[in-house]
Amino acid sequence: YLRLAETSDLPMTRTVALIGAARARMFTEPAAALKHIDQALALAEANDTVGKKELANVLGLKGRILLNAGRDVEARELLVRAVSLRGGLSERVYQADVSL
Repeated sequence: YLRLAETSDLPMTRTVALIGAARARMFTEPAAALKHIDQALALAEANDTVGKKELANVLGLKGRILLNAGRDVEARELLVRAVSLRGGLSERVYQADVSL
């Protein structure tokens, strides 16, 4: 994941690779996972080509990493923002909504 994130020129590819690196490390190396997801978040927020859905995925993963670290207030803020980016809560629910 990290090699791809370092070598790609495409913001979307780099974002997805950093998400993968963060997921791979979130339980064994939470500080490294947070570093990777922060990099992904910076890319996703700075580049319109990444899109709202992927930005929501980044926010959701960062929220879960923060929850695992006991940082509930910060996590909730990110998770609420992620749900909002995916269209908010309604009577119609998709699997991605449930995971957030």
